[in-house]
Amino acid sequence: MNKLLAIVGPTATGKTELAINVAKQINAEIVSADSMLVYKELNIGVAKPSRQQRNMIAHHLIDIACFKEAFSAGKYQKLARQAIEDILARHKTPLLTGGTGLYVRAAIDKLNFPKGQTDSEIRKSLEKEALEEGTAKLYCKLKKLDPEAAASIETNNKRRIIRALEVIKTTGKKFSDYQTNWDNYRSIYNTTLVGLSLDRQELYTRINHRVDRMIKDGLIDETKLLLKQSFKTSLTAKQALGYKEILEYLEEKTSLDEAIGVIKKRTRNYAKRQVTWFKKDPRIHWVNIKGKNIKQTTAEIIDLYYKKC
Repeated sequence: MNKLLAIVGPTATGKTELAINVAKQINAEIVSADSMLVYKELNIGVAKPSRQQRNMIAHHLIDIACFKEAFSAGKYQKLARQAIEDILARHKTPLLTGGTGLYVRAAIDKLNFPKGQTDSEIRKSLEKEALEEGTAKLYCKLKKLDPEAAASIETNNKRRIIRALEVIKTTGKKFSDYQTNWDNYRSIYNTTLVGLSLDRQELYTRINHRVDRMIKDGLIDETKLLLKQSFKTSLTAKQALGYKEILEYLEEKTSLDEAIGVIKKRTRNYAKRQVTWFKKDPRIHWVNIKGKNIKQTTAEIIDLYYKKC
């Protein structure tokens, strides 16, 4: 079976720099597993690897979509598998890295996603309904039509609720019919999964510093530019942490300090959900990065990778 390495974990654990270091030593190319890095227009707010970093090691599935496009896990799965097969065909190692747990599993596991089942008119209608009547009402509708799917989706996750209802209305089938393999943690590749861990307080401190750095690096100006490009019409991309809060500041609905505080809080909550997701996967080898430099962590990951070869 073909060999693949995946480095996963919550935001702000240094996955990008670490993956580049590891890739240099195992003849690898990086396949991004981040749902927001696919968008060309999003940079600072999603901590996208710099051009310089991407010139060091080939990266795949970054800057492949416009934020106005609908981009799904099913589409990601198809493109990720294509990238992985291409890398393997050139006798290199695919190094999957990112914090979007659904994308990680979509790339390496035998999961079924609705293929091509989209309808822009239905989606627009659902978006309008969510705007006018609230996400909670849409969730109640999903709960009646497909209780199993509703149970697997957070009540405030508007994007996934709309997607589930769109599939139901388009296909006449339950959305949960496509989700029968979630408990089957078996990769279609010979995969070494490594998770980066850090104690909660240190992780939260890193997150707070990262948000401050994003503001300093120009997140406000980036959001202004996106606003001019009708960013608010994007259902998927506008879910990216940071942009929505800065939009509220630019629209004078909140102060800058309040917006920054909300970004930090929501990012910490997101990191908590990421940890919960990845902890469910029994295949992950956890590496605690506390007190270690990048050279030490790189060596530990490479050791885990070669032990499974």
